[in-house]
Amino acid sequence: MADNKARRQRAADLAMATDSDTAPGTAFVATPEAKKKALTYRIIAAVLWVASIAVEVYVIWKILLAHDTGDHMTLLIILLVVMAALTLIGAYFWRKANHIDPASAQEKFRFFVQNQLGAIIAVIAFLPIIVLIFTDKDLSGKQKGLLGGLAILIGAAVVAGSADWDPASQEGYSTDNNIVNQITNPKGVVWYSPTGSTYHVCKDGATITGHVNPDKVVSGTVDEARAAGAKRLTKSWEPEARLHCGVPQATIDNILNGGTGLTSGDLDETVDDPSIVHAPATSGAPVPTSVVPAPVSSAPVPVPAG
Repeated sequence: MADNKARRQRAADLAMATDSDTAPGTAFVATPEAKKKALTYRIIAAVLWVASIAVEVYVIWKILLAHDTGDHMTLLIILLVVMAALTLIGAYFWRKANHIDPASAQEKFRFFVQNQLGAIIAVIAFLPIIVLIFTDKDLSGKQKGLLGGLAILIGAAVVAGSADWDPASQEGYSTDNNIVNQITNPKGVVWYSPTGSTYHVCKDGATITGHVNPDKVVSGTVDEARAAGAKRLTKSWEPEARLHCGVPQATIDNILNGGTGLTSGDLDETVDDPSIVHAPATSGAPVPTSVVPAPVSSAPVPVPAG
């Protein structure tokens, strides 16, 4: 009884995941479950960042502005490392949230801030301390060089580690969903490694490179793959589908020619070789994958009477 109930729930979840937000021109919207998980991750990130800023305030008021830096250099270094750890772990959870519930790339300012908030927090945490170290009149030049250089090194590493160098977007997820629903069987089921960054059309496609142990590959919905860290469809989906997953060439051509409503701009980012994309530059009527010529009549053409 319990197994049957679990299977029915799994089927319902799969239907929800595969039928929503795949129409061309429709922005991706995360499921309520995904939004809840993303919110949890964002709360964790916020708590960690608040703790990091609290340590920063302590360093500024109790050490730097109290002119006790020279007597507390070891403590200051320890607190910088604590700040780095809190900031980086917070950024990790923030990125995970953004990869589950991404922003729209069309809202450029919000897209930048939401995806790079970890790096912004890192700058806020470390820059004031760096400035105060180099302007501290109670420190010798050697002490400034040591503490300032170390603070810059730690701060730069934290900023780089907190940035999202490959941010997800609603538009990218919508495009991937559109493709996945055309070429997967069962519909919407993809294959991925729990430690990988991409998901694949079928199991053979996921393991053909030999980089992934077949025993480590799992299947699930696109939402499940993204939640596990595989946030996008592999750019090798076209040869995978054609050579290893049994997808008809006509189905693949229909996608690449814009038959599912995707534009060349949408598709160029999903493949290794954009030259195989023949979709129109703007959305409109689907481009047919083949044209059947009209039959040619063998009857003689009548000649008008002179």
